[in-house]
Amino acid sequence: MSRKIYFCGSIRGGRQDVGLYAKIIKTLGSYGQVLTEHVGDDDLDKNDLDDKGIHDRDVEWLQGCDAVVAEVTQPSMGVGYELGRARAMGKKILCLFRPDTGKLLSGLVNGADNGESFAIKNYKEEEYPGILKEYFDQLSKENVDEPVAAKKMKMTDDGADKESQDTESSPSKERKVYFCGSITGGRQDASIYSKIVEEIKTSYGQVLTENVAKEDPIIAVNGQKVSDKEIHEMDMKWLQSSTDVVAEVTQVSTGVGYEIGRAVGMNKRILCLYRSRDNSRISAMISGAHNGTSFIVKDYKVEEYVAVLKEFFQ
Repeated sequence: MSRKIYFCGSIRGGRQDVGLYAKIIKTLGSYGQVLTEHVGDDDLDKNDLDDKGIHDRDVEWLQGCDAVVAEVTQPSMGVGYELGRARAMGKKILCLFRPDTGKLLSGLVNGADNGESFAIKNYKEEEYPGILKEYFDQLSKENVDEPVAAKKMKMTDDGADKESQDTESSPSKERKVYFCGSITGGRQDASIYSKIVEEIKTSYGQVLTENVAKEDPIIAVNGQKVSDKEIHEMDMKWLQSSTDVVAEVTQVSTGVGYEIGRAVGMNKRILCLYRSRDNSRISAMISGAHNGTSFIVKDYKVEEYVAVLKEFFQ
C-alpha cells in the first residue's frame, strides 16, 4: 500500500518559498503519494473550489494520510491549523524550519516537538533531502500496515484531545474563554486584543490567556521565562478546560492557527474575528471551517467588536 503524505506550506500567508515547496514535494514523491502537490504550484488561481470546498477536501486528505510534512518558515494561519488538526488526529508530523532566514517559529509549534510523533528539524535548504530520507527510513521501520485507528496517540503529554471526546460547554459550567492572538507572528494588533479581552472579562467570564493582550505577552514564573515546551503544555491545558475560544485572526500567525486546529479537535465553540479591510486574504482553512454554529468567522470593523462578542456569547 502506497504511503500517503500531506504536505503543508504557506499559500495565502505568503508564497515566497513556493520554489522550495516544489522541490520538497518532488522529493517526497520518492516516499509516497503527495496528496497536496498543488502547494508547490506557481499558479493556484486555477482552483475552482470555494473556501469551504478547500477546507473540507484538505481535512479529508489529512484524515486519510500516513504522515504530515510541513515547511513552517513562512508564517501561515492555514499551516498552523493543519498542524493542529493533524496533532489532534494523532498523525506523524515533521516540521521543517530554516532559522537562517531570520524568521521566528511560533513558540506553540516549537513547544509541540516531542522528537517522535511531532518532530521539528532546523535546516538549511540543501539539507532537506537527507532529513526526509532519515525521517521516512525511520517510518518504514514501524508497522505501516497497522490500521490508522489503532495508531491514534493518547495525547497524554499535553492534555488529551481525542476528536471523539465531547467537551462542549453546558449552561451550568462556568464560562472560561481561551483567547488567541498573534505573539511571535507580530504584535501590531495588541491594542485590539486588549480591548477584546477586557470586554470578555467584564461581560462574559474568565479569560484564561489574558497575557496575550498584555504589552509583554511572554509568560514568566518566578521571574524566569518559561520554555516553549512549558508554554505549549500550559496552553493546551487551558484550551482543554475552556468553554469557548475567541481568536483574532487578521494578523497571520502559525501559532493561532495551531490553537484553532487543536480547539476543533476538542469540540470547542469557536469565534474567529477578522478585519478584511486590513488583510484581504484570510486562510481558506479558517474561513472554510465556518459553519455558523460551533465555528463562526466574523468579518468586522474594530468599532464593532462589542456587538460581535455580544451576539456570540448570548
